[in-house]
Amino acid sequence: METDSQIEKLRSLLEPVARAEGYELVDVDIVGRAKSMIVRLTIDKEGGVNVEDCADFSRQAGLLLDAEDVIEESYTLEVSSPGLTRRLKKPSDYARAKGKLALFKIRKQVGKKNKILATIEDADENSATVVLKDTGERVVIEYKDIAKANLEIEF
Repeated sequence: METDSQIEKLRSLLEPVARAEGYELVDVDIVGRAKSMIVRLTIDKEGGVNVEDCADFSRQAGLLLDAEDVIEESYTLEVSSPGLTRRLKKPSDYARAKGKLALFKIRKQVGKKNKILATIEDADENSATVVLKDTGERVVIEYKDIAKANLEIEF
């Protein structure tokens, strides 16, 4: 089975379980191949997740994945929190991060830069409005132009 279709199948199988337990399934990823495959699940909840939350969801996810036999190869299951510098992928991630500082790697340059540090001011289904940390300039960035974005720790 192709990795992208496996990821979608895992997501559709695990999202209801995560929601029922009060978690958000933030990300599903499969890395490696055959005997060294790792299935990485990232969960979050209001107030953040702790080690016990990860262990609990890991047990539930492991039982479900074994019962449904979604992945035929042997694999290692990892469950973690998104961390303080969580990656922003979906429009809802940007909306939740309003008022927070993020580092953006942009496909189209903003000024002369393709890396910008900015505070997320607003977000909709197509773009995020950010305020550049160094100039205070307000810029609208379409999600399709964002190669990668992560929250940053602000000191």
